Amino acid sequence: MKSLIEDLLRNNLKEREVLIIKKRFGLEEDEEPYSLEAIGKNLGITRERVRQIQNNALQKIKKAINDNPKIKDFIKEVKSLLEPLGVREERNFYKLLIEKKIVREREINYLKFIFINHQEIHYHPEDKDLNSFYAKSEDWAFFFRHLLKKITIYFLENNKEIFEENKIFEIIAKELKAHLADLELQDYYEILRILKPVYKNPFGKWGFITNHFVVPSSLKEKILTILKIEGKPLHFTEIYNKISQVSEISDEFVHPAWKKKYSLDSIKNELIRHPEFVLVGRGIYGLKEWGFKEGTAFELLKEFLASKKEVDFEELIEFFKNQRFIKLTTLNIYLYRLLKSRFIKFEKGKIKVVKNA
Repeated sequence: MKSLIEDLLRNNLKEREVLIIKKRFGLEEDEEPYSLEAIGKNLGITRERVRQIQNNALQKIKKAINDNPKIKDFIKEVKSLLEPLGVREERNFYKLLIEKKIVREREINYLKFIFINHQEIHYHPEDKDLNSFYAKSEDWAFFFRHLLKKITIYFLENNKEIFEENKIFEIIAKELKAHLADLELQDYYEILRILKPVYKNPFGKWGFITNHFVVPSSLKEKILTILKIEGKPLHFTEIYNKISQVSEISDEFVHPAWKKKYSLDSIKNELIRHPEFVLVGRGIYGLKEWGFKEGTAFELLKEFLASKKEVDFEELIEFFKNQRFIKLTTLNIYLYRLLKSRFIKFEKGKIKVVKNA
């Protein structure tokens, strides 16, 4: 692959054109593609002049690439791997070609150079909604892009929702069923690789990139997600362990935001700092939206009794079951303190608030 391209460049382009094309497309050993400006600085010319030389050179080399019989056979072979969808996300396409030993990893830039200059395969560059992908033709790329944009708009309009995976597949199938029947599981995943703003969280829920349950922008949002997924209060060490565990998950569809690691102290401080989290037991935190009231257990007890004026012990126990993780002995100690301070009294099996206490 490398020698074939280098021969084509050498036989069809001038020396300066070869240099610019090699640097622009990363066709030199262990080098990333250069920007127009960087090449211009190296050669002492403007970036616009570099662009002119590049474009003139590409016009010449495109004909040589499309006329070369070896490249024609190669394109025919790799194009079959775009099926059944007729498209593949760029990085996944390279990975597939490497796995099948069609190319070597160090030849990827040469491979890309062939693809973007050959008329029998179409390269769609990355944009704000889609990751870069290859298509079996320019017309199919345009058509498929239109379908993918419609799917993206659906998720944008429903950006506050989170979806189960099967629902995600239903949404995709609805747009594609008239054009592509009997999609396989790997086809759905290929489409999701191309859809740039759609991710899943480590708990298998999918959604739009702006949904903080899917792509958290802060530690607070990660804690909120974990508590909502669990559906119950957790000790701060449990929250720490769960955040540490999800940071180790290797899944291409989980956003890198979940990879960040935190110290135990960071998590404790976040729980203390934000009013959305309520301390409901020793180191145990729940969400305020679940109905947990702020304040210490003792303050909560006093407030509850003051609001009731008179309550039996079973009703008090029931209230605390829903508000705090507290031992019965601790509750009795608090009641004794209130009794001693004459805030309450016991009368006929009930707890009564002493007036004007």
